Amino acid sequence: MGAILCLYFVLLFSVWTHGAVMPKQLLITEIVAIIGFAFAFVALIGKEKKKTLRAIVTLPGFLPFILLVIYILIQAINNSYTANPPPHYGLTLQDHINWLPNSADTALSLSSLLLLTTYYLIFLTTRIIIDSKKRESFLLLVMICNATVLAILAILQYLAPQKFELPLTGSFVNSNNYVAYINLLIPVTLAYGRNLQQYAKNKQEKSHPGYLFYFFGALMIYSVCTSASLTGVAICFAIVITMLFIELFPYLLKQKHLPMTMLKIFAVTIPILIVTTMLYINGLDKLKSNISELENADLSLNGRSLIYDATWKMFTDGHELFGVGIGTFKPTSIYYLRQDAGYKWFPKFAHSDILQYLTELGTLGFVLLIIFIASILLSTRLFKNFAKRSSISDSKKYIYRKLHNRMQIAIIFGLAGLFTHACVDFPLHIPGITISAVVLTALMRKYKTKKRAK
Repeated sequence: MGAILCLYFVLLFSVWTHGAVMPKQLLITEIVAIIGFAFAFVALIGKEKKKTLRAIVTLPGFLPFILLVIYILIQAINNSYTANPPPHYGLTLQDHINWLPNSADTALSLSSLLLLTTYYLIFLTTRIIIDSKKRESFLLLVMICNATVLAILAILQYLAPQKFELPLTGSFVNSNNYVAYINLLIPVTLAYGRNLQQYAKNKQEKSHPGYLFYFFGALMIYSVCTSASLTGVAICFAIVITMLFIELFPYLLKQKHLPMTMLKIFAVTIPILIVTTMLYINGLDKLKSNISELENADLSLNGRSLIYDATWKMFTDGHELFGVGIGTFKPTSIYYLRQDAGYKWFPKFAHSDILQYLTELGTLGFVLLIIFIASILLSTRLFKNFAKRSSISDSKKYIYRKLHNRMQIAIIFGLAGLFTHACVDFPLHIPGITISAVVLTALMRKYKTKKRAK
């Protein structure tokens, strides 16, 4: 019970405290996540009756995680630079072992390592305590309702005649971060409603709450359309259209007529798409004004390209193999951005998570990170079951005929949308977004079924 309460607290608290980007809120999130894992691990040892060491080693992704931790620890200990405070911007080289991973700031690298460890512990906590479809369903329900309330708040903020002193989109300061979070939950919401509809059909029941979740999804889509994030809007529509196509594809493959249930789905979803598109077009004036303001700001489209150029210079300036140290982008980027006389503001992020992690970790560390993520994904239910299929026909049968993995497919769409957004922004550096993504990833698993006594 303690682990479950900690997990729900972290999920909700990290979202509603502006993504837990402030130090105090982040510290609370990390402490509660560690306590939650301690509860879950004690329960795991007692339930499985395993020895402690064996229970640790058999955790999914454990060995790749240890390799990544060792790499980052070496980076942090091997301090290579000292960042000079303003007005004397620059980097002062320190004595260090240049053939080992190194970091420009030990404290920042250790702080980033703690946050990475927190994410992994949240993943393990979810895998341990969410051990049944019932618990998974309730957790998803909480996440969907939370996202719906956030979407309603964002819509009210958009429609409010008087703007607040602190510009918020939902609970996020940055509208791009809000859109990245909502796009993660939109496919999950639609799949949840579709599963309820399918369940009612199997039970031969006419009434079901599935359409309510379609409405929740429509609210989320509209809230995305009211934002100034062109990338977020494009990702949102790509996800929704692809999900509709996947629902339709099995019937095209069999060359059969659509059943009435599917016709009802399209009768509801297509008007929703049309209405949200019209609302989006009607709000183009506001969107254009936001873009024009953005172009005149320090962080304009041109300014973003300057950040990308400076980040790439940072990577190619002798940091290709070991990087500059995880979490040290801001103090290091000052030196490279300062070379451009027209740039006066120094960002904390590269506005491309992929490029920033590559620059901070280097090629070797980035490969270790990819291996760690791959080991996590390979431990999930979808990939395990797909790998067991020996032929293409069996794989198609698994994907298109056994779509109780519809939710797993929806989670993959949400994660794919998030990683796509991370190529041009920094959603993975917002703990509230990353924690939700980690929890959803942990839900892609196979649950043990209890055998009935004869």
